[in-house]
Amino acid sequence: MASAPEPIPLEEAALPANRNVRFLPPRRDCPSPGSEIDNESDASRRSSDVESVDSSQSIPDWAGRRLVTLEDDRITTAYEAWEVVCIPDKVVRDSWKSFCGIKYHTKYVNRADGAIMTHARAPYDQGELADMHEDAIRGYQHKHQHGVSQEAAYEQDLANRAHDLPFDVYDEIQHLLEDKTTTTNRNPYRKREWRIVVLEPGEFQMTEQKPERKRGLFSWKKQPPAMRTYFVVIRGQEVKSTKEYGGWKGHGRHTNPWWRLDNRETKEERTQHKDVMKKMDKVRDRRFPRPHPRPYRPRGPLPPPPPVRLPLGR
Repeated sequence: MASAPEPIPLEEAALPANRNVRFLPPRRDCPSPGSEIDNESDASRRSSDVESVDSSQSIPDWAGRRLVTLEDDRITTAYEAWEVVCIPDKVVRDSWKSFCGIKYHTKYVNRADGAIMTHARAPYDQGELADMHEDAIRGYQHKHQHGVSQEAAYEQDLANRAHDLPFDVYDEIQHLLEDKTTTTNRNPYRKREWRIVVLEPGEFQMTEQKPERKRGLFSWKKQPPAMRTYFVVIRGQEVKSTKEYGGWKGHGRHTNPWWRLDNRETKEERTQHKDVMKKMDKVRDRRFPRPHPRPYRPRGPLPPPPPVRLPLGR
């Protein structure tokens, strides 16, 4: 490896006698294009870029928690716990209808100020979430059918319950799975999918015990909770991988897989088209010459305004 020249200390450097002469330190020779110095600088630059990306992924969040990181390529499954909170629309009384001073009807107005919020449930590790999934499968009670396993029956019941979710909740969970799938499929060598494995409805709880749900006077249904929540466990799993150089190739709506073949077969026609267009440009320039723009000439300073003469008073 080429050795770099050692820097000269300031106190040992010989200063010129004439103070007006500018002192320049010894210059370093420029490395050749294929020198080892360039390779080391490129390697250090790439390593610094990798470290910056890794540091952005490994820094803790505002609460001091670090992201789940799986560095072993043999681990192809990851679990995450989420909570979906449903804030219903507020219905308020707007006015009364009365007859002879007797109120007999109330008009209510829906303010449409509800919301659907999604929160990540952090206090769960990977093993705990995997055990939660297995316990949900073992604890599911289904009608024993010939040729249907316990796991298959649970998966079918989970699909039915997910399909019966309210539209807003179903849409929110679908967006969550789409975001996770897009984020974890940026590697062209591996394909990963995210699915719901645990779905449990609940409610926002302010006390140790849940309130008793009583039926109405003219209704057989119990009162709904004030704020509905859903505990969701999703599982990301690697379903396919490739060892092909460069990974899977990409495609888009307007991409052409045969672009190289088309360019090779139409090279002569495209060259002929370019020659014809150049000849047409030359003929057009001779018949209709383009006006040359005038050169810019900066003007001098404007003359001062003439003095204003005021009439003398009598």
